[in-house]
Amino acid sequence: MISAIRKEFISRSKEIKEPIQTIYFGGGTPSLLSSLQIKEILNEIFSNKKVTSNVEITLEANPEDLSEKKLAGLLNIGVNRLSIGIQSLNDDVLTWMNRNHSSQQAKKAIYLANKLGFDNISVDFIYGTPRKINRNWEEELIELVSFPIQHLSAYHLTIEPKTFFNNQLKKGLFETITQEESSIEYIRLIEVLHAKNIEQYEVSNFSKEGFNSKHNKSYWQQKNYLGIGPSAHSFNGNSRRWNNSNNNGYIKNVNNNTCYHNFELLSKIDKFNELVMVGLRTKQGFNLEEALSLLNPIQLQKCDDQLEMLFSKKIIQKRDNQISMYADNLILAEHATRELFILNE
Repeated sequence: MISAIRKEFISRSKEIKEPIQTIYFGGGTPSLLSSLQIKEILNEIFSNKKVTSNVEITLEANPEDLSEKKLAGLLNIGVNRLSIGIQSLNDDVLTWMNRNHSSQQAKKAIYLANKLGFDNISVDFIYGTPRKINRNWEEELIELVSFPIQHLSAYHLTIEPKTFFNNQLKKGLFETITQEESSIEYIRLIEVLHAKNIEQYEVSNFSKEGFNSKHNKSYWQQKNYLGIGPSAHSFNGNSRRWNNSNNNGYIKNVNNNTCYHNFELLSKIDKFNELVMVGLRTKQGFNLEEALSLLNPIQLQKCDDQLEMLFSKKIIQKRDNQISMYADNLILAEHATRELFILNE
C-alpha cells in the first residue's frame, strides 16, 4: 500500500501548482500505520514538491492507537496536528456506537499528546443520539473541552442506509430524536463551546483563536487539492476524481499503470451549487458576483427570487457582496442551500 501511494504521488505531483500548505492523513484508520511508514510518504512529498514552512500535517487517529511511543514517533517525523475520534466520554455510548476505545483511553490519548508536545489537537464529538441510551451529552462536552484541545468537530448522529444502526432502527429498537430536539442540542452545543472561547467557524467545526483547520477550510474555500490512496478525492476547480475504494484493486491498478479512478467534469450549474453549498456552511459565505456569473438569464431570475425570499425571512444576509448565514442560524445552512440549488436541465 505504501509503495502504491508513493507511486501515485510521484505520477501526479505535477498537478500541484502551488507550495503545499496542508497534508492530511485521513479516511480509514491511518493511525494503524507506523511512524516509519508515514515518514516514507512525507519524504516523497517533501522530495518532490515545495512545502510551506508552516505546513499543517494532520493525522486522524483512534484513541486506542495513541500510545506514548506512537505519539513520540509522530512528533519526531513532523506530524503537528492530531484529529482524535473521541465521539463520546460515556462507555455505554461508545459500546452502543461499536467503538473500540473506552472513555479512559480517550482521555489518556489527549493528555499524553499534550504532555509530549502536541499543541494542535482536534477531537470529534457526536451529539443527537437516541434518548434510549440515557446520555448526558452536555456533561460530556463540558468535560471534553476542559482538556488541552484547540479544535472540536461536532457531528449529529446520522443513520445511513444498509448499516447496523439502520437495521436496529427498522426493528424499532430505538427512535431518533426529533428535528426540534436536534436544534435545541445544536444551539446548546454552540453556547457551551462559546463559553470556553471555542468559536464556531463552520457548521460542524469550532476552534480556539488561531486554530481553524487549514485542511478543512481548503474544502470550503474551494481550493485545489490532491487526494492520494484508496477512495481519495481530488479537485482542481473544473473537475473531480476519486480513486478505487478497494485496497487490493487500487494497489493492482497503480502497479500495472491501469486506471484506478473515476472522473467528473463540473458544469457551470455544478460549480454554482457547490459554491453555494460550501459557502453557506461557513461564516464567510460565498461571493455573490462569482456565483451569479455561472448562471444564464432564466437561472438568474430564479436565483434572485430565492435570494429575496431568504433575505425576507432573515435566513441569509449580504455584506460586501458576500452571502452568508446569520451567525446564530448556521443550523439552517442546509435548508438555505436547498432553496438556492439550481437543477441541471
